[in-house]
This record gives sequence, structure tokens and C-alpha cells, in this order.
Amino acid sequence: MNDHRKSNTAIPAPARRRAIGAAVAAAMCAGALATSAPAAQASGPEVILISRSVPVPTADEAVVERLNLLGVNLRLVDDDDVRNSGVAAIQNADVVLVSSTVYAARIGERLNASPTPILTWEHELYDELGMTSGATANGEASATDTIVMAGSAHPAAAGLSGNVVFAEKDRAVPFGIVGSGAEVLSTIEGQANKAAHFVYPAGASLPGGGSASGIRVGMFMTQSAPRHLTDAGWSMFDATVQWAAGLTPTTPAPVPAPAPAPAPAPTDPAPVGLTGGSEKLDALLAPVAGTHFGANASKRGTGSQYDSILAFEQKLGRRLSVLNRFHEFSAGVESNLFWDRKHIDDGRIVMLSWRATDNAGSTKGVPDADRAVKIVQGQFDTQIRAMAREVKELNAQVLIRFNWEMDQSPGATQYIGTPSEFIAAWRYVHDMFEVEGANNAVWVWAPRAASFNKGAGQSFYPGDRYVDWIGGSAVPIDSFRDPVTVYGAWHDWASQKGKPMLLWVGLRENPDDSQWKAKFLTDLQGLIQGPWSQVKSLVYYHANSPKGYDYWADTSTASWNAFRSMACSGHFATTHTC
Repeated sequence: MNDHRKSNTAIPAPARRRAIGAAVAAAMCAGALATSAPAAQASGPEVILISRSVPVPTADEAVVERLNLLGVNLRLVDDDDVRNSGVAAIQNADVVLVSSTVYAARIGERLNASPTPILTWEHELYDELGMTSGATANGEASATDTIVMAGSAHPAAAGLSGNVVFAEKDRAVPFGIVGSGAEVLSTIEGQANKAAHFVYPAGASLPGGGSASGIRVGMFMTQSAPRHLTDAGWSMFDATVQWAAGLTPTTPAPVPAPAPAPAPAPTDPAPVGLTGGSEKLDALLAPVAGTHFGANASKRGTGSQYDSILAFEQKLGRRLSVLNRFHEFSAGVESNLFWDRKHIDDGRIVMLSWRATDNAGSTKGVPDADRAVKIVQGQFDTQIRAMAREVKELNAQVLIRFNWEMDQSPGATQYIGTPSEFIAAWRYVHDMFEVEGANNAVWVWAPRAASFNKGAGQSFYPGDRYVDWIGGSAVPIDSFRDPVTVYGAWHDWASQKGKPMLLWVGLRENPDDSQWKAKFLTDLQGLIQGPWSQVKSLVYYHANSPKGYDYWADTSTASWNAFRSMACSGHFATTHTC
């Protein structure tokens, strides 16, 4: 066994090498490496995968399946074990993989002295492991599906050369600006100074000083990439693990150039008025046909809010397609979005209504008219980065409704600046999410629908590049008008943008007309199922408002019947039905 690895007395090194070599060769011959079914475990190298948790989060499941298929003896380690035990947590390992799902601070420099090969795709650890030096020497490049091979002769490059399509969908790519001791296997397309896949051999000089205690590798994928790797991407992963384990990687067959994409099927166009076909809509969480049915189901009665949501769905007779969740500006610092992750695992699309201020309290009433300017000045970068990282770790697309109803009057709770100030702040936040690699964020811009009657709402529009959905909000207090009067001007303006549209609705009972609320819901359903076909989500505000107003969907039998009729309509059966 190579001197950069610990020995394992239970299984002699030659036997382990023969076992994994045979397992990989057999799998390649059978074409099994393209599948996700784990093979029977062989007496291969001792490989540790350090993850955020054990069992592993969804983002690491594909890696676990791949390693099992390679025939390694896999051991899963929680990043807390590394924080608490340091190198003792990886004792007797031949290779250690550190996923990007870990909290980097829990790893830190705790493994640096280990001679065990360490492979990671968490760029925040590149400095900690000594592979880069300086805050700007690592990061994530813009989403792409291609990297450029620079060291094809290296065994970990899997014999690939030229431009390699490593992912089926565009993914952010971690990079390092590495030192002279590194061997660069691939780079970011158009940015040759940024290494996407690189290795430091044991003993190589490191940019921060000193030398590598063992093999150190920076990988080319972020945590969302493994589920979308191509055969070429997996070939590089396999070869890197085998090489680090002291094996001779099996050279895969050349990956053929992808066939030209077929023309979109004429039966699968975008709905009238929407830009892009079904693939584009799917990427935005928008249904090609029909409209998502969603709600903000607030806590009601005893038990948790989660219990209230389940009770609401049980009464409704279906699961919500979209669930709204309110979050204050510091949510990313103060929580790990546990319940949002739970709802995603349950099969709901989550919309994070993320306020630009921290307004805890029953009135939610601590406005900051200068907040937009302060955001652009960088005063809240900690909160924004923290939220971006938490959203990224959800490992699923989520709707972000950032500071909705921004068009309120100065002094109101949601007003954070003038139209130009708000636009600058929105773009600043959006771009910081991109820098942090939170490419799973789908942006919902949502002013008040009524303000379009006065030409106010549209003046806050950040621009097509920064908006994925156009929302319109209406939660009237003492106004009892019809849907066209409430939403018509908003719809007419928004429908020209070619983007999916989202309606936010909250209705009180009309004290002078007991049938008004039910009729409003019925009329709105007719518009959505008819001329307003670009409305791709409806989210109902099922709550008692902070000011004490009753917007529950079941304020009367007639209202509940109309509400449930909409929810159970086939048009709204996009992900779930009654």
C-alpha cells in the first residue's frame, strides 16, 4: 500500500486493490456505472464520506450509491464527529471524501495533519486545507455544464480531454486559484486561472506555506451536481477516488459527443403568452398545464404550525402544491430552515416569503425606509449570505418572495426605499445568491395588485433577468370588489412579460353580503381556468392577520365550499389532487 495511506490489518492491501479493480471492471463491462443501484459491497478500500448528517441528506445519496457501486467499504461520518474528534474521526481510512453539505467550520483545519488522501467539493475548505490562499482564491463559478480539461494525462482525469460536459444541467462549479504545487486537471471554461479539478500530491508545496501531509483534491462539483452528473462526470469521480486509493483507474470508453437536441415536440409548447417550453417552466417550478394550488396555513388551535398545516390539508382533502413560509431577514443566521426542508421532503413546493427587515412581534411593525440603501452599502451581507447558503443547502428549487408589497407607502412595514433604491437592493441580493451558488432560488417579485391601477407597482420592477415569477398580492381589509377590479390592471401588465404569474389572495367576509367571498373565489377560479392562463400558482392567505383580521378560508360554509371546489378542480391538480 502506498505510504500516503494507513494500513488496514484486516484486509491486505493487494487483496483490496484486486477486489475494487475487479468490481469496477465488471461494473463497466456491464454498463452498470450508469445506474444508481448499489452493487454488493466488496473488500475494497476503506472510504469515509463526511456529510452534514447521518443518514446523509438527499444531496449526498447519489454519491453514496456510486461509492457502493465501486465496491468500497464505505463509512459515513457526521461533520460533528470531526469537530469533536479531529483526525480520530477518520482513523483507518484509506480515502476521505468531504461533501459540500458539511458545515465548513466543523471541519476547519482539524484534518490537515492527516496523511490520508482527502477529496472535497466544498470550496470553503480549500483555504482551510491549504490548497488556496486568500478569500478571493476560491469560490463558485456561474452555472455551466462544461469544464475544460487541462491535465488529461493524469490518472484522475479518466482519459478525458477537451471540453467535457460533466452535468446534464447547468450547475455551479467550485474553483480554486491554486499554487505551483498543484496539478490542474480541468478549469472553468474561459477562466483558465480557475481550477475546477485539481490535486496536490503528498508532500507538494501549498500556497499558504508548508507541504501537503497527504494527497489533497479539489473536485469539480457542488452539492446539487451528483444527481445530474453525466457518464463523463462520474468517470472523473470514479478515477479520482481510485487514484487516491492507490489503484490504477480503469479507463472508460470515450464519451461520444452528445447528439443534437431534438426540436421541441409540437405537442409540448409553452402555454400561450409564456416564454420557453416545458423544460424552462419546470426549471421555474411552473406547471405546463394548470395552476398550482397553495396556501399560507398559519398555526391554529393547539399543536405546532406543522400540525395545523396537516390538519388543513386533511380538511381540504389534498396536499398543498405550494406552501408559503414567512421568514425574517436574519432567518439564515438564526435557523437552518429545518421546517422548510421537512415540507420539501413531504412533497410540497416551498415559497419563502423573506422580509427585508426583522420585525418580530405581533404587529410586525418595525419599518426601515432606508433598508434598501443599507443593503446595497453592504451592511447586511452577513444576513444575505447566510440565507443564500441555507437556501442552497435545501437541495431543491424554492420560490423566494423577497420583501413582497414593497410598493407600500413610506412608513409602512414593507416599504424599504424608493423604486430605484428597491431595484438596486433586489439586484444586490439576487446577485449575492448567485455568488453563493444558491442557483436553486426561483425569484418571485410580488407587489400589491391594486397599485397597478395607479401605475405604482410596475415602477419597482427589477428587470427581466432578475425576476422568474411575477406575483400580485391582494388582502383587502374593507374593500369588497370583484377579481377583475382587484387584479385586472396587474394581470394586463404582468401578462406582457412572458413569465409565470402568482396570485396571493386573502379575503374577509363582507358584512353586507354573505355570498361575496364565495362568489369572488368562484369568479377568480373561472378567470384562472379561462383567459388568465398565465397564472401558474394561487396562494391563499389562510390566517388571522397580525392586525387581527380574519382571512381563514372557512369563515363560512359557502366560502369553504367555493374554496374547496377550486382546490379539487382538475385544473389545480398539478402535483396533488383531492
